[in-house]
Amino acid sequence: MLIQGEDRLSFIKIHFDKEDSMGVRFSIETQSKGFSATLGGIYILTDDLSDFLISFRNLENKRSGEASLKSASPKELDFTIRIIDRRGHCMVSLKLNDLGYYEDEEIPCKLEVCFGIDPTTLLSLLVNFENIYLAAK
Repeated sequence: MLIQGEDRLSFIKIHFDKEDSMGVRFSIETQSKGFSATLGGIYILTDDLSDFLISFRNLENKRSGEASLKSASPKELDFTIRIIDRRGHCMVSLKLNDLGYYEDEEIPCKLEVCFGIDPTTLLSLLVNFENIYLAAK
C-alpha cells in the first residue's frame, strides 16, 4: 500500500508480510523532506486494526477528526490520519521507534514524518486497510 504526499516526494509504503488470527505483521518504508527509514517486523493486533477502521470510517464520512493505529509493541509505530481544517485537508503522521543494542548499551532510533495527502485518496486507503483486516480475520 502506498500513501503518497501531496508534494509527490513524501510517502509511506506498507508491505504486509503475514496475517494470523491475532493480527498482522508488516514492514514500513517512509520518506519525507530528505529523511527516510525502513522498519520491519511490526505487529498490529486485529482488535487495534478494527478500532482504527471504525475511526477511519467516521473520519471519511464526516471529513473531520482523526484515526490512529499503534503497534502491539509500545511506541514502535504510531500512524495517524487527521483532517486539519473545515475544507477537508488531510495530514498523515508516522512515528517509528526501534531499539537497538551495542554491547550492553541501548541505542534508540526514532523518526517522525508528517505530510499532507490528497483527500480524494481517503476512500481507497480505507478500502486497502479494510481488505487487510478481512484477510487477518
